[in-house]
Amino acid sequence: MILSCIEACSDSDIMHIISVFKTLLNIVRILVPVILIIFIMIDIIKTITSSEIDTKKLSKNIIKKIVAAVVVFLVFPIGNFVLQNLPISDDGYISCYNCVGTDADTVDE
Repeated sequence: MILSCIEACSDSDIMHIISVFKTLLNIVRILVPVILIIFIMIDIIKTITSSEIDTKKLSKNIIKKIVAAVVVFLVFPIGNFVLQNLPISDDGYISCYNCVGTDADTVDE
């Protein structure tokens, strides 16, 4: 496995770019749901502190934000699964993408 990863990621600059890209995707995958949960809590606090409580509107907004958080959280793992299991011919970039993040990217170049 490590040998095939070294062959796929022979260019260290490409491997570094793919590694940064995967790291950014992981950050987005975690931060967006957390931010949406914070916005849900803010909406609940605003509704509780206001004189007029509209539970229908609040529940509708909460459901939309929860669905958005779940979608954002699941898009990246589904995309990774598809990239790892599609039998497509590539120029080595998809193989390198699949290898980055494993133990292969800790090997000295």
